[in-house]
Amino acid sequence: MTPRQEEYLLIFATYNGRSQCIAGASVEFGVSKATASHLSSQLEEQGLIRKDAYGVVELTQLGWEKICGKLARMKELEQWLEVKIKLPPALAEREARRMVTTLEQETTEAIAEQWRCCNQTITGQPVHPHLSALAEGIYLVPFQLYKPGTDQLSMGDKGFHKPALLIRSKEDCKLQLRPVHLRYTSNLSGTLMRLWYCSQGSWHEVAQKDGIWSIPGQALCCSCEAEGWTAMVRVRARATVSQLRMPESEADLIINLEQIKLQESAAAEPQHEGGILQ
Repeated sequence: MTPRQEEYLLIFATYNGRSQCIAGASVEFGVSKATASHLSSQLEEQGLIRKDAYGVVELTQLGWEKICGKLARMKELEQWLEVKIKLPPALAEREARRMVTTLEQETTEAIAEQWRCCNQTITGQPVHPHLSALAEGIYLVPFQLYKPGTDQLSMGDKGFHKPALLIRSKEDCKLQLRPVHLRYTSNLSGTLMRLWYCSQGSWHEVAQKDGIWSIPGQALCCSCEAEGWTAMVRVRARATVSQLRMPESEADLIINLEQIKLQESAAAEPQHEGGILQ
């Protein structure tokens, strides 16, 4: 494969099975849909992908075997660029993809190895005393998403179940978020695809398991305002949307710590809201 074909295959691997993959690739590379479609046909002829009439692209087993090593390396370099170089996520992803397809494997492996060693020594700031003083348990946490630095609600405020959960254990403290499918208008909807939080000037991707996204308590900045104690973390979300080139959105996630409640039973399911924007 040529480096350009590898870049396309990496994009198709990232958005595997989603609609409008070819149209998305044309936007990403600044080429016409015909050009992107032609290159995807070359990959299809090599048995690396399969596609349908609606722009859905899926990698074949051969395609995954060809690209899985570079995809894993790309993810490591992307994290390095976000955390150490402090690039925003979209740019970090783009640059990491270019690096693994144009630089020598030995070069990218050396960078990745240095990042692995460095990453093991990086320690986050301690949990704020206001949070560490909480008794162990599961707390129901009211929160809202605001446009950065303002008191105006973000479009994504209703993109999560509410309340969130704050898990306080002897060893750990983390905020758990559960996204919902969000319909903005009759022809524009989206679901959370990737989420980052900002800590000490760097973006860190949020760990996700079984549809639950967990932000470490160390990322929550607590302060005492006129209304009482609040906690804040800046987040950046990327959604799968029915409109191409929908930008990543930033928001300030703010928690009213005066209103958190200890969940009566760990098995109890809190009442949630969210989903439709009026």
